[in-house]
Amino acid sequence: MKRISLVAIILTLSIFANAQISGVKNIPGDYASLAAAITALNTSGVGAGGVTINLNQVETAPTGGYLLGSAILNPTTGMANPIVINGGNNTITAQATGTTTTSDAVFRLAGPDYVTLNQLNIVENAANTTIAAQMERGIAVMAFSATDGSQNVTIQGCTISLGGTTQINTNETGILLTNILYNNTTSAYSTAVVPTSTAGKFDSIVVKSNTITNSYTGIAAHGGTIATSAANLLQTRVVIGGTSIADANTISGYGGQAVAATTIGYGIYVNSVANEYVSYNN
Repeated sequence: MKRISLVAIILTLSIFANAQISGVKNIPGDYASLAAAITALNTSGVGAGGVTINLNQVETAPTGGYLLGSAILNPTTGMANPIVINGGNNTITAQATGTTTTSDAVFRLAGPDYVTLNQLNIVENAANTTIAAQMERGIAVMAFSATDGSQNVTIQGCTISLGGTTQINTNETGILLTNILYNNTTSAYSTAVVPTSTAGKFDSIVVKSNTITNSYTGIAAHGGTIATSAANLLQTRVVIGGTSIADANTISGYGGQAVAATTIGYGIYVNSVANEYVSYNN
């Protein structure tokens, strides 16, 4: 009986390892949609050598937006197993009618490390004509838990256009880096999380060569409060722009059509982040 049990365990582990996603995957082809590819990653994890996903078609985001991050996926990512998603500048339209909260996003990254989002072209859905329906974030990088933040992430060459020209939605941010926890039960943001380990903070995030229009704030990095984080647990090492004009993020139309009475719209906003570098941006 012991011998049979050992064989069963080995077979189970082998099947699990084979199910992990690696190599180059195309949409359509290997997966019918980006949502299907992300579901496979969240369910199976990343295999040896990592995975590159090429989007070769236009898409409409699923309800709640795309979510890359899970208890299965996140431990499998790393320098040896990176995730690259190439959007190919194909249009990704937000879902029709947002979650009617102030916390939805078209693409959410919660916890995996060594991820590159390249040339995603995210646009608001034309049907979302009210503030309640609009998406609040184009891309949001957040924590999965107090011990699992996204690290070594690059967001580059993306185009994001939200609904700020028609409505003054002060919650809109084109690209958001935050210490807010993603709630897997309610599919929305939860409360801010104070990292309890260095793995729980966002760290080494590069945001470059992106074009963001019609968002109340273009790019924001919210690191939480220094008072509630030990110095070595403060969110750290964020690069917005880079060392040459080729790295520039171009941000226009922020703040909406009129100035809100109490809420300021920012091109770039950085709060409580250690070792930030912001340069060569338009």
